[in-house]
Amino acid sequence: MKNKRLLPALALLLIAATTGEALAEPGSRGRSKFQPFLTRDRTTVSLSGGLRQSDMTWNIAGTPQGTNPNILSELKWDSVQTVEGEAKVRHIEPASHGIFKGALQLEGSVHAGMGLAGDVVDSDYAGDNRTLMFSRATADASSGYTLGAQAAVGYRFNVAQSVKRDSYTFVTLAPLVGYGWDHEVFKLEGTQVNPVPVGRPSVLDSDYNAHWYGPFLGLEAEWEHNRHMLSVRGEYHDLSYYADADWNLRTDLAHDPSFEHEGDGTGKKIGVQYSYAPEGNYEFTINLSHAERKMTDGVDTVYVADGTQVKTRLNEVEHTSQALRLGLNYGW
Repeated sequence: MKNKRLLPALALLLIAATTGEALAEPGSRGRSKFQPFLTRDRTTVSLSGGLRQSDMTWNIAGTPQGTNPNILSELKWDSVQTVEGEAKVRHIEPASHGIFKGALQLEGSVHAGMGLAGDVVDSDYAGDNRTLMFSRATADASSGYTLGAQAAVGYRFNVAQSVKRDSYTFVTLAPLVGYGWDHEVFKLEGTQVNPVPVGRPSVLDSDYNAHWYGPFLGLEAEWEHNRHMLSVRGEYHDLSYYADADWNLRTDLAHDPSFEHEGDGTGKKIGVQYSYAPEGNYEFTINLSHAERKMTDGVDTVYVADGTQVKTRLNEVEHTSQALRLGLNYGW
C-alpha cells in the first residue's frame, strides 16, 4: 500500500521538477541551454570591431568679441575613417525592491582606432562671412587615431515578461548615469595651395588633438526573446572640450602647442544592437551608432613664437560620427 502511494507522489515530483527546469532554461529541448539574463547574476565581456566615419569642423574669429572678421580661420575634416575596436564589461545584479522588479547594471568600456582615410581643408579669411580668402591648404587626414573610455551605472526595470515551457520574452528599461572621455587626433599632411609659401617648408605636417569629456544620462531598452535580443540606447552628454595643435608651417607661432581651444558643449548618441546567442555563454552582435557633439562660444589661445599669448573667440566646434561594429560577447 505504501508503494502504491509513493509512486504517484514520485511521479508528481518528477513532473514538477521537469516543468521548473523548462521554465528556468527555456528552449532546452535537445539544444544548448540559454538562461534569461534576469534569472541570475550575469557578467558579460564584449569584444567588437568595425569602422567609424567622422566629420569635424571648427572656426575662430579675429577678436574675442567675434569680429574683424567673424570667421578668420576654419578647418573642415571630411569622411575621416578609422578602424576601431572596443572592449566592454557589463555586470547585471538582480536587485528587486518592492514593486521595482529588475537588476542593478554596472558597465565600463574602452575603445581605440587607427585612421584609414580622410581629407581636411584649412581656410583663412580677411572678410566677414568667409570672404576675402587669403590662405588655403588641403591635406590628407588618414593617419590619425582615436582613444576613449566610458563607465556607467543604472537600474534595469523589468517592464514585461512572458515565460512558457520552451520560450520566454523579457522587456527591460534601464536609466543610466555615467562619465565618458573621447580623444581623437586629426592629422594634416599635404601642401599649402594658396598662396604657395616662399622661403619656408611647403609640406604640411600638423596635428590637432581633440578631447571631449564629461557626465552623461542614458536610457537603454532591451527586448529579449529566446536567443535573440534587440537593444536601443540613447545618451545625452554634458561636455567639456579641450584641444591643442602644432602648426608646422607657421614660423610666427610656437610649436607643440601652437594654440589651444577650450569650451563647453553638449553631445547626443543613439545606438541599436542586435544579439544572437547560439548557446548560453556566447552571443554574436551587430551594432550601429550615430553621435553628435557641439561646442559654441569658446576660447582660442594662440602661442606666439616670441613667448606672448593672444586670445580670440572660438566660434564653434562640431563633430559627427557613425560606426558599425561586429562583436562577440561571453557571459557567465
